[in-house]
Formats: sequence, structure tokens, C-alpha cells
Amino acid sequence: MGDTVMTGRLNSTVMARHLADRLPMTVDFGNHGIGGDDFPTKVHKIDPPLPSEGTDLGGKPGVGEIAHYVPNGNLGFYYGQLASYWPGVVSLGTFDGDPDVFARQNGPFPVTIEVAEE
Repeated sequence: MGDTVMTGRLNSTVMARHLADRLPMTVDFGNHGIGGDDFPTKVHKIDPPLPSEGTDLGGKPGVGEIAHYVPNGNLGFYYGQLASYWPGVVSLGTFDGDPDVFARQNGPFPVTIEVAEE
């Protein structure tokens, strides 16, 4: 995001591998739109959504998690703890750095997600 660079790790789920196959990508993230503090995340609607076959759906992502919400195709960066368990959420991994960087963003903002060089 702008001059801010964060590192992250995708887990070994099928959905995370599908996301990795789409990298690099530069997309706009924004507010969740509903739920206020119940959804402390910035989201981007992935089109087409990540395939969910063979994936256990459901979770309660916390601070620093990257997750996908299957029913609407949102990819999210969580800067707070999700208030309750959601049946369609799948954790894809985690990110390092100050999660409040996301909380401070207003309106749509571009994010580049790419595979780091080793």
C-alpha cells in the first residue's frame, strides 16, 4: 500500500494455492460495508471467487489474518478480531506488520500483492 510493505505467508489450503496462482495483482481494497466493528477488515471482491471445493468452510479470523469469505468472494485483511464465527470464512494465511495500517485507510485504496523474491 503506497510506501508501506508488509510480508505475509499463505497457508497450504487449496484456496490459498488458488490465490497464489493469481499473483501478482494490484486491486482496490475498501471498507467491509456492513457490520461496523463486527467486521474489522478491509476487503476486495475477487472475481471470479476462489474455488472452494475440498475446503472446510468456517472460521473466526483474528488480527493479522488473510481470509476469503466464500459466499460473496471477499478477500480480507483483518486488523481486528472477528466478533463471531462465520460459516463461509476460510483463513488463507497471515501478514506481518502493523495491522492498524489497514484500519487507518479510508475509502478505496490500491494494494499490490505479489510473491516475494527469496
